[in-house]
Amino acid sequence: MVLAVWLEMLCHAGSRPNAKRGTLAGWRDDIVACELDVEEGAVLAVRSAMEGLLLSKNSLLGWDSRQSDSGSSTERVRALQARKRAAAVTVSVTPETHTSRPETREEKRGEENREEESNPAPSVRGGAAESPPTARPQKRSARIPDDWETNQALLDFAAGLGLDGITLADEFRDYWRAENGAKAEKRDWDAAFRTWCRNEVKRRPPGGELLLPLLGVRKTMWDRKLETIAEHMRIDKEAGGPTELPGDRLARERREREDAAMRTN
Repeated sequence: MVLAVWLEMLCHAGSRPNAKRGTLAGWRDDIVACELDVEEGAVLAVRSAMEGLLLSKNSLLGWDSRQSDSGSSTERVRALQARKRAAAVTVSVTPETHTSRPETREEKRGEENREEESNPAPSVRGGAAESPPTARPQKRSARIPDDWETNQALLDFAAGLGLDGITLADEFRDYWRAENGAKAEKRDWDAAFRTWCRNEVKRRPPGGELLLPLLGVRKTMWDRKLETIAEHMRIDKEAGGPTELPGDRLARERREREDAAMRTN
């Protein structure tokens, strides 16, 4: 509010004729209050508070000291450009003067050392200049090689997790040879095998089969199938049924059907 009234005063004082510039001649509190959308009493209170600080009756204090005496803005610009041109001429025609003296041996040696540091000579090895080291090319992804095998370090890594590295390597190799797409391409197949071993440990329940490798025994997929068949046979025996294997039972039933068909014909 106070700042708005003060700006109105500056604009009003600057728009007066030359004889009345810097004064509030013709100032009306009601008009200013209407422009600022405030009460007339508020404008009068601000103006009264500025009396003696920024105003002296109807004159703005310090108005003359804030006015430029250098003429119009065009004249000020021309004077500034003339000063810049004069400064440029002074710099260009003033030569750098210095006294010369003989160069000492220490100074000459120091100059030679600085030149050698800034322009090092290429090192020579075997009669040819040594070329700067080149960046090592990044290894590209590829499918598992046909001759990929586990080395002793990988077998030791698997054994440290309680796994049979040889059997796992066979499963690992067959799986990735049958896999297609970008997923079947790796940059480091030894690292992929180590990850396969870690995932094998995570897939197994705690305890259980993890104790078998420590004893030199590891169940394969066929071991689990045989256990399932044996369990079916045990159930059939308890129920009073046949104790033959499921595959033998299917073969026997097929032969019985073939014999019945021949007898019918």
